[in-house]
Amino acid sequence: MSIKLYTTGDLDQFRLAPKRILNPGARWLAKPQVRPVHRQRNFKVTGEGDKTLKFQIYQRQNLSDEQEFLMWHPLSTICPTMGNP
Repeated sequence: MSIKLYTTGDLDQFRLAPKRILNPGARWLAKPQVRPVHRQRNFKVTGEGDKTLKFQIYQRQNLSDEQEFLMWHPLSTICPTMGNP
């Protein structure tokens, strides 16, 4: 399996595409389970106008500092119909 390198234009298209969260009630889970240091929930997302676009968005919250959080969506979960060979 080859790795797809996305252009700046591809990334802008992914970012700007309207999205719909499929599981808005995603639950927070402590990570790691033994001696957790953060909690995380994972959202499944699809393109609003293009159902072939599929993303996962991860939301992570530090347990010792509530001001520290992270949200991201790994490009590896994007459906191959958008810019992949």
